[in-house]
Amino acid sequence: DPDYTLSPLCLFDPRTGEWNRTMYIADTIVPWAARWLACYELWETTGQWYGGGRHVDLKENADVA
Repeated sequence: DPDYTLSPLCLFDPRTGEWNRTMYIADTIVPWAARWLACYELWETTGQWYGGGRHVDLKENADVA
């Protein structure tokens, strides 16, 4: 099994075009990080992920993880 403690923080999926280099980090990344943290805290408490998103299969996408 993969060691999820070594996983990077995933705030957006580059394949969806949600973010590009012309966007301000304060308007995108910072709010996304705050939302991710809230979802993470709920996940720690409930065991259910409320953040949505695409969950990468690390075996199939080793270069993405």
